[in-house]
Amino acid sequence: AGAGKTKVLIDRLLHLLLVGTKPQRILCLTFTNAAAGEMANRLQRRLSIWATVDESVLINELENLTGQSPEPEKIMLARRLFTDILETPGGLRIMTIHAFCQSILRQFPIEAQLSPHFQVIDEQTAYQFLREAQSQILNESSCPEITSYLALLTSLMDETRFNQALEELLAQKAKVPKIDQLALYRQWLSETLAISLSEHKKAIEDEILTQ
Repeated sequence: AGAGKTKVLIDRLLHLLLVGTKPQRILCLTFTNAAAGEMANRLQRRLSIWATVDESVLINELENLTGQSPEPEKIMLARRLFTDILETPGGLRIMTIHAFCQSILRQFPIEAQLSPHFQVIDEQTAYQFLREAQSQILNESSCPEITSYLALLTSLMDETRFNQALEELLAQKAKVPKIDQLALYRQWLSETLAISLSEHKKAIEDEILTQ
């Protein structure tokens, strides 16, 4: 942050526009929506200044940007860029990488093996689906092992900590060791679920060894 990345990108974009590149042929990709919005705002603000500022000031800025003294045609182009951007259908394309990928998928959904009318869920909706699936599994599970481990976990923590433990488990599912690795399983329970080994070691060992 504060390193001047956005300014460098805008300067490069202005270079492209000043050499005659059409706005509709330019695509700018950023990592976040905030960065995309900031870049669009700064560009619009700068071009609006170019459209109205005194010619001497504009010439000085163009010289600093390009390293060359601008010809009259270049000065006229710089003043016209603000209007050109506004009149470009859809405006100048400044979007996140995720949004760009979604646009490609929408153009070729069949090739990507997707429904032509697919929708991308937001984080809140994804979290809601996850909780519904979690509740369904917990309420309908008939697996003795799952039932046994749930009984053990719920005896060691309250409801709030249990839900937190499940979320941490999902976040670290790739790190969970196999059941037969007893020492690693005890360590994982201690780190992930914040269970004291000295207090619960025997209960955990007994429960695992009986499976």
